[in-house]
Order: sequence, then C-alpha cells, then structure tokens
Amino acid sequence: MSDQPLSEEEIRQRVREAMRRSQQLLKKEKKAEQRPDGTLLPILRSTSSSPDLDHFPHVPVLPGTLFASLAYVELTPEGTIGMRHVVDEQLGGRSVEDLMSDATTNLMSGLNAQIRGSDDTPDRMLSLEREGYFAASAVVAPDFHEWVSGLLEEDRLIVALPCPDQIYITGADSYWADQLARMVLDSDYEPNPLTPTLLLWESTGPDLIVEQPVRTEPS
Repeated sequence: MSDQPLSEEEIRQRVREAMRRSQQLLKKEKKAEQRPDGTLLPILRSTSSSPDLDHFPHVPVLPGTLFASLAYVELTPEGTIGMRHVVDEQLGGRSVEDLMSDATTNLMSGLNAQIRGSDDTPDRMLSLEREGYFAASAVVAPDFHEWVSGLLEEDRLIVALPCPDQIYITGADSYWADQLARMVLDSDYEPNPLTPTLLLWESTGPDLIVEQPVRTEPS
C-alpha cells in the first residue's frame, strides 16, 4: 500500500464514490420501507355504495355497476383483516390491468369450489370459498364464465354476491335461483364497498338482476 498522499482530485473522487454508494443504500432502504405487506387481491366495489371509486385504480366487471380495485390484504396479529388500498401513486409505473392480473392469480390460487345437489333436487349450486377471504372477487377472472359454466354444465348462470367473502352460482332455470335472490336481498352485510348483488352471467358477460337497496340512516 502506497504511503503517498492523495491528490485533491483523488479525494474528491473517493468522496463522490462514497456519496453515490450512500445514496444507493438509502434508495434501497426507502423502497423496502414502502413495499406493502400482505397479498395483492382484487376488491369488488359497487357504484351504489362506493362513491369514492375515482380515488382507486380499478377495472370494470359490469360497467356502471360493479368494479374491482386493488388492495394488499393480510391477517393482523389481532385476527382481523388488514387492508392497504392501492391508489394511483402506488402503481409503480405498471398498468392497473397488469396489477389486476397478478391480484387475480393470487386470489384464484387459494380458491376452492364446492358443488351442492341431491337426488331430490338434481339442480346444482356452486359455492366458491377461500380461506383468505374475498372469494366473491373471483368474478374478476377473465375466464370466470367459461370455468364455472363448465363445472355446472350451464351456459346461463345466476351469480349471487351477498358479501365480499361469499359467492354462489347456479343455472338460470335452477331450483336454487330463487334462494340465491333471497340470499342477496336478505344479506346483513354492511354495503361498503360492495352492495349485495345478483347477476345473470352469460357467455357475452354479466347483467344486473338486482342489488340490495342501500340502507340510509334516518335524518
């Protein structure tokens, strides 16, 4: 190692290099601090009960009625559900459609299908369940109709969304159709951000049958 003193230019160069490394480290630490915890999932929102929809990047499920936004979801130490909703500034240069694809993949990976039916009522009803909540967001999947109609062997589907965590599907002419309608209208879920909703879903897409009337507080 040379004992020759450093020139002024060499000192400046070393200082600049140290500052550059320090700035890179700070950027990495800041990025790590800002990285959201939890699993990115699609969150259903109804225009009738979520008037702040414009504050969140979203994609349409049924234009004018039902949309999906994004949130990082995790179970808190207290056993409750913690949510960090994604806003425009948090897209990180990616499109909402790109992030929604990731979120839908996360959701579908934990989804289970249960089919109900009996000899007395041969019509079948499908329920989708997910241990991590928000099973109703399965309607965001691009192949939702194709997948479910294949399971039920029905093209015209009645889709009941009584709350964000539950979804029930049956054929449009099924014995179960009226029960799903009552399930939506009688739901005691507080309609925010999703209003309990009943849809008719065909290969061309969904149509609204009925939403539970949004309850208002007496003045």
